[in-house]
Amino acid sequence: MKHSFFYDAYLVDKDTIQQVDNTDDNEGFQEDDYDATQILLQTIIRKIQNLLNVKIWKVKPELSQTKSHFVVLMADGSFSCTCNLLISYGIPCRYFYRVLRKSSQAKFHISLINQRWYQDSKLNIDDKEIALLNIISIVEDHNSSAVIHEEINFNYIHHVRDEQVYTKKLQVIISAKLKYGKAFGFTKKALDLTQKLDCYNELNGLLQIYIEEKQQELLCN
Repeated sequence: MKHSFFYDAYLVDKDTIQQVDNTDDNEGFQEDDYDATQILLQTIIRKIQNLLNVKIWKVKPELSQTKSHFVVLMADGSFSCTCNLLISYGIPCRYFYRVLRKSSQAKFHISLINQRWYQDSKLNIDDKEIALLNIISIVEDHNSSAVIHEEINFNYIHHVRDEQVYTKKLQVIISAKLKYGKAFGFTKKALDLTQKLDCYNELNGLLQIYIEEKQQELLCN
């Protein structure tokens, strides 16, 4: 949570998200980590059935040049982030906590933290009691009517965490897309370096050797 104070967040128009540049304005390579993050963002958006009340925030570091991430806020109080910490570790990420301090739509509830992190026989708290705990919103919204408590139910997160939804097959698909995006980013970075150093022959030679080796592996299998 403390790391969120080193980031800033900007609201992004979801209708133009395809044109959002996920890189910082520096002299580095713009392709670094761009494709993998964008691919995951598009996957998250496609999985959301109701996009009417969805808000997308771009969260970027203030003092460093590390990559940015996108936080998607939903009407039911749920959120999803391209860092994928909520799914992989079951806890909210620093990017969400930054948005929580800036957006009235961002909501925190103890159920955002997967139960495996606070299961304790001494607590003896069941799911119904957890659901009755307060929902926290740091930023007060003076421009809209209060949201009915029943509407904030975090259904999307519970749905995604269900083993029947986030199946091994879906995990493999998402993982493959991320790997492809990362490899595509490396490819563009290599081409950028090749152009600047005018070393096309060296790159072509490396690629030819790699292709021949992999084709031979396929033949052997």
